[in-house]
Amino acid sequence: MNWRRLQSNAEYNEVVVITQNLCKLIWTQQAEARMLIATVNVSMPHICVCSRC
Repeated sequence: MNWRRLQSNAEYNEVVVITQNLCKLIWTQQAEARMLIATVNVSMPHICVCSRC
């Protein structure tokens, strides 16, 4: 059994988990931001907050 390989595997898995969590976090924040923008646009249709309109 190669301890070095085991250690690097553990580090790799940690990086993968951190990356996945970051992606989830970013995605959730984007979804919340979109909902907020949509709400603002519905309540004030004459003012566009969305830069991608």
